[in-house]
Amino acid sequence: MKNLLLIILFTPLIIFSQISFKGTIVDSQKNPIQFASISVNQTANGTYTNEKGIFYFDSIKPTDTLKISCIGYESKSICVKDIKDQITLTSNSINIEEVTIDRKRKNRSFTIGYYKMGSLSPFPHNHGSSINIQLATFIPYNSTPALIEKILLPITKANDTTQLKVYLYEVSEDGSPGKEIYSKTVLLKEIKNKIDISDQQIRMPSDGIFVAVEWLFEPFKAENLNNIDIINSRYAFSLKMTKPMDSNLTYMFWENKWRPFSLWATENRNIRFGLVLKPL
Repeated sequence: MKNLLLIILFTPLIIFSQISFKGTIVDSQKNPIQFASISVNQTANGTYTNEKGIFYFDSIKPTDTLKISCIGYESKSICVKDIKDQITLTSNSINIEEVTIDRKRKNRSFTIGYYKMGSLSPFPHNHGSSINIQLATFIPYNSTPALIEKILLPITKANDTTQLKVYLYEVSEDGSPGKEIYSKTVLLKEIKNKIDISDQQIRMPSDGIFVAVEWLFEPFKAENLNNIDIINSRYAFSLKMTKPMDSNLTYMFWENKWRPFSLWATENRNIRFGLVLKPL
């Protein structure tokens, strides 16, 4: 009876005690997956795997749930106490509509990305909290060589004075945005969600590209606003998001570092950026 009482008393301590934890993320061939993001209980608390696919937590509960995400792999959620040694991610081939070019359509432009996809509620950029933060989404590509004609921006509920800086980035080795290819500052009311860059003659990278936006803050003139205006104007604009997808393809540049958007989002919803391409 005493032993049973001791077990009952100590069980809560075992369940809720903090432990240090080390794990490894691998693919189906047992190769380590580097720079995978691991979030705890779908919060911003998390870490990344190193070049050997290893990650560490100095203090974590056995009952905590880890969400693992990496471009090119299906996301996975698993309880800490259920992890044996390695966590295997399944390769995820991102579906891209195959583009067939015949002689009659040789010079016809086509659209790639997520601009035409269905969406849920948009993600708001509110005044004062999103300044100097970039949001970038990866658009894969594996078709014929082409030039980028237009950038499509899934923006809604924008103020007339809202200014953005739009970027194109190469893909870095860790799968996040890399070298800047192009940037331009625009006034939203003048572009109508499309930016024509055909004069730049930018070739679409064969391994895909990141499209990103940064809100450029313009302070309000308080004397010209009443209380109702301030309340109704607290959102500078909203970005349309896709429905939940298999992979996290969106990154946020926050505190001088690109971080997977899945660290903040509860689902793999990506920004509906798109591109219009013209075959070479």
